[in-house]
Amino acid sequence: MQVKRYEASNVQEAMEKIRTDLGDDAVVLSTKRLRRGKTTFIEVTAARDLPVKACSREENRDRTPASGREEIRAEIDEIRKIAESLRGENPFRAQMSELKEMMSSLFDLVGSLREETGLSAVYRRLVSGGMSRERAYGLVKETPCGRGGNRPEDYEKALRSVEESIGRSIAVPRDRIDPDRVVVFIGPTGVGKTTTLAKVAARYAIDFKKKVGLITTDTYRIAAAEQIRTYAKIMGLPLEIATEKESYRKALAKFSDKDCILVDTPGRSHLDSRHLKKIAEILAADTPARAHLLLSLTSSTRNLLEAADRYSTINYDSIIFTKLDETRSFGAMFDVVAQSEKPVSYLTTGQNVPKDIERANPDRIAKLIVGHGMN
Repeated sequence: MQVKRYEASNVQEAMEKIRTDLGDDAVVLSTKRLRRGKTTFIEVTAARDLPVKACSREENRDRTPASGREEIRAEIDEIRKIAESLRGENPFRAQMSELKEMMSSLFDLVGSLREETGLSAVYRRLVSGGMSRERAYGLVKETPCGRGGNRPEDYEKALRSVEESIGRSIAVPRDRIDPDRVVVFIGPTGVGKTTTLAKVAARYAIDFKKKVGLITTDTYRIAAAEQIRTYAKIMGLPLEIATEKESYRKALAKFSDKDCILVDTPGRSHLDSRHLKKIAEILAADTPARAHLLLSLTSSTRNLLEAADRYSTINYDSIIFTKLDETRSFGAMFDVVAQSEKPVSYLTTGQNVPKDIERANPDRIAKLIVGHGMN
């Protein structure tokens, strides 16, 4: 298969370039709208079928079965039919989602049939660990190590190279003794915001000896206020309840003597636009705040990416990945970080307060993503 990328000012121009270069049998793999400076343009990735190189039994040992070539041709034929149905129409219509799903299967087959068997094995490992096929393919494609064979050392070399690449791509905030004065915890329902807030509160109050105040804006769930009130009582920390913008400002003023104020927010579906707007309105006070977006790794990669995108309207500063103890698939972290371009501040590994929380470390996250597991 020959794959090429094209840049154009609009879709029509891109399609003309593809037809001229690759012919009428070319298929569109993906489309992106990008910005370079003040200029907006379209990037389109297209492909055409090429004969698949036959492999010996020995070369094919770590790849798909012999039927893989027939499978990939069947996938291409089906994709071509979908692409044909879109010609003359708007390529961005809902039918493109079907094409994307077909490409997911195609990426698996292409990844397995690559000549670089060390990289092929790494690709499959990343995908099985929860990373999207596109991101996994992008990582192994840019990896110069592990090419040329299926020996164990080729695989280990490629895996180390990908792990290092992942580690370099993950940013973390600088761990400092002086915390941000106002820290807000946001995120969908069930991600562990209140428990994580309690862990961070204990860290600041006990480890850093800071004066801490707690605010909750979560009056939606009956048990929510009681949970945070229990934590506040155990740790001996003052708690204020704020249901609207004005009461939030009064709570901030009441805690004017505190070194750090931690704010809990209600959890709702990330699809609830009114909920997101209300949180943004309450937090739009004169006092600057750092917002952590909490995302549970028990959720699907698609939901994590969608939540990270929807919550961007609140302009969060960093990400906290929660419930690492409830999953063995960590690849979605790479997708979320790559899409959001936000640093990772904490990882939570259980329900124990204040024990089960750790400062994010790029090397630690990279090891989890490539499948080296929990400590």
